[in-house]
Amino acid sequence: ENNRIRGRIGREEEKSNHRGRAPIFYAAWLVFTLALALAGLGANDWETGPSLAMLAAGGLRHGLGSAAARLQGTARRAMGCAASSEATRGSTTGAQATEYAAYYVTVPSKKIAYAVSRSLVESKLAACVNIIPGVESVYFWEDKVEKDQELLLMIKSRAGLLDKIVKRVKQEHEYDTPEVIAVPILGGSGDYLDWLKANTLPR
Repeated sequence: ENNRIRGRIGREEEKSNHRGRAPIFYAAWLVFTLALALAGLGANDWETGPSLAMLAAGGLRHGLGSAAARLQGTARRAMGCAASSEATRGSTTGAQATEYAAYYVTVPSKKIAYAVSRSLVESKLAACVNIIPGVESVYFWEDKVEKDQELLLMIKSRAGLLDKIVKRVKQEHEYDTPEVIAVPILGGSGDYLDWLKANTLPR
């Protein structure tokens, strides 16, 4: 009988210890999840980041009492690490329009491709031109559908140089209506964009 009593007491103590540890494990899991969420926030999401942290901290205090209080410091440190990680990405521009643009021009031959590219780079109307071969174009011209093998020029420059680039392409091109399309550069490597800026005209 005494052995049975001691066995019941031992099991009750084990259950009590398990219940005592459970809130701490749960709190640690919540903090870890919060840290991962904060680390994944983008630059435009940090306005909501503090609200998320405060809601999570409030839930910890309400549901876990003293265990939550001991772990709030860990949550704050995790948030600080996430902010520091965001700051280290400052060398990469965000998703807002920059002063730069990529221009697309199709040409019929390598000869014209090199002529247009060299003229743009030498005059600092472009910092770089990529010549992409193997482009097959289908288009409507003079009331019928045409198909041609072309090359595509991807020109990296400033958005403010659009008019000058269009004029220079028309001078070097053999088409009556050459394609010149400008696409804004929303962001990129800060070092590359600095290099692009240093190798193109201001306007």
